[in-house]
Amino acid sequence: MYLPGALQIGVDYGLFWQLTPKKMEPFLKAYESRQKEQLEFINIAGWVNVMYACYSLGAAFGENVQYPEKPVQIFQSEEDVQENTEWEAEYFSAYAAMFNKQFEEKGGNPSCSDVNIP
Repeated sequence: MYLPGALQIGVDYGLFWQLTPKKMEPFLKAYESRQKEQLEFINIAGWVNVMYACYSLGAAFGENVQYPEKPVQIFQSEEDVQENTEWEAEYFSAYAAMFNKQFEEKGGNPSCSDVNIP
C-alpha cells in the first residue's frame, strides 16, 4: 500500500513509515468494515425515505391511506419477535395439517413406515 492509500484509510503520516505492509492489513480491514457499515446505513436510509414517500403519495392521492403520525418502527422488539415466531409456528402447523389432509385424500400414506432411512 502506498502513502496516498494509507492516508485515505486513516493511517497517520508518521505511523505509515513505521509500519510494514503486513502491519497495514488491520487498518485496511477496519477501513473496509467502516465503509461497509456506511453503505448499509445509506441503503437502509434510502429504503426508509422511499417508504415515507409512498405514504405521502398514498395519503395525497389515495382514499384509505393515512400518513403515519409517529415514526415507523423499523426494528422489532423482543415481544414482536416472539409474537411473530408463535404466529409462524401456528401457520406452519395449519399448513402441514392441510397438506397431510390433501395427501391422504389423494390416496397417499401419511405414515413414514415405508420409508427406508439409512
